[in-house]
Amino acid sequence: MKNFLMIDTETFGDLRYDACGEKNLYEFGFTLVLKGQVSITRAYLCRDSIEYAESVYDETGYFPTYFPDRIARDFDAYIARAIDRINVADVICRAIDYARKNRIAIVAKNPAFDCAVLEKYMGFNLLDVSECRDMQAMLVKALPKKYAFSVPHTSSGLATFRADYLVPFMLGSDFVQEHDAGGDSLNQALIVLKLAKRKQGKSNSTQVFQMMQEYHARLNIPLYSGTFTLPKNGRPKKVKKG
Repeated sequence: MKNFLMIDTETFGDLRYDACGEKNLYEFGFTLVLKGQVSITRAYLCRDSIEYAESVYDETGYFPTYFPDRIARDFDAYIARAIDRINVADVICRAIDYARKNRIAIVAKNPAFDCAVLEKYMGFNLLDVSECRDMQAMLVKALPKKYAFSVPHTSSGLATFRADYLVPFMLGSDFVQEHDAGGDSLNQALIVLKLAKRKQGKSNSTQVFQMMQEYHARLNIPLYSGTFTLPKNGRPKKVKKG
């Protein structure tokens, strides 16, 4: 895949401990890849959401859960860079329309989540999940079968296909997910490009598994001791022992 649009949404909850409640879009970002090369990377801060977070802080003394420290530490500078809701919506529509008109694949780290966030923010279903390719599914398919059934897991049993784990391994230790939509979309686009090169025989087919395993060992994060299978939808499923 040489042409694609990698999108990323960054959100926070309504309250300090609202981990599972409303997801407020505070930043939308994308990276456009054309002919196998990164063309542009952009990110747009949503003023209305950031101002809402400020109101929560004024009332409670705390920012909402998942509100980024980078913005909280330099609030005035970030709010000055933010744009109005109507302008953010226009950017989102233009990016999606460009991809559709030019038959460019739209990719996301977690399409179901990102599409739901965009629908809530836009007020209508702008991007259906069926239109968006899943980067995690690409990763699973790129892993050799014998390793795909034993990829590293966290101590809670969750597969470590999180970008926080994948980015430093796929791209190197200098690359980190900062949870800013522009930088994260760029990292994820570079991973997709690397997976595409692997299919052309330009990288080691076991590299992903080995790097994830090394990452766990370096940070002393235990691997899950059970076994997992991969259903047709590509999501890991725990297999009960005994």
